[in-house]
Amino acid sequence: FLRFRGAFPQFGDGIHVVIDGRTPELADHAQSWLTGQLRTEPELFERVWTPGSGPFYDRNVLLFLDRRSLEALNEHAEYIGPWLRRLERSPDLPGLVTAIDSAITEGDTVALAPIMNLVGRTLTEQGRGWRGGISWQEVLQGRPATPAERRRHIVVMPVYDYALALPSGPAMDRLADLRERLPVQYGSAQVRLTGAAAIKHESISAAMDGALRALAM
Repeated sequence: FLRFRGAFPQFGDGIHVVIDGRTPELADHAQSWLTGQLRTEPELFERVWTPGSGPFYDRNVLLFLDRRSLEALNEHAEYIGPWLRRLERSPDLPGLVTAIDSAITEGDTVALAPIMNLVGRTLTEQGRGWRGGISWQEVLQGRPATPAERRRHIVVMPVYDYALALPSGPAMDRLADLRERLPVQYGSAQVRLTGAAAIKHESISAAMDGALRALAM
């Protein structure tokens, strides 16, 4: 948070929504759903910004990778290219089975190994009740996503009501409500609220609760 605040001081007094998903795609979906909900309520949220996302970022995402990561991604993409082209012709479960069968028949099991590991992990988690799917970003990378790759951010500038003891209270309450209502298909993404406004809100709320308890004694 402190690094973010230093880089973007114009959002220093906002609420920072941190989303951790089971896969990068599920984090993307959760971010998109929350952003859409927040932008329909300008009476509570003055501005809503999603750093690291949007049309420009989607078109130019490879420019943000360091050289080593880009080289590793390119090498793995070339390695599994034939397998992906088979899957592209039929991007569904039968197509996946056919592509795996063809790779095994052709003896290309080395390229298939990391993909099968990811598929196996997904099926195991689904057997435990998780409602999610294969992460194609992980397939393309050839490895599980790191925590940073499964994290998304939303920065919200709340509308302050200074007639209230907790000026950002309505916005914080609405964010808490949306967090509870996050659709289950997004893999039980974890949503945390931080940032200057959230910290001030929690500090004042805790002080008020402490004062009320002291008066009740």
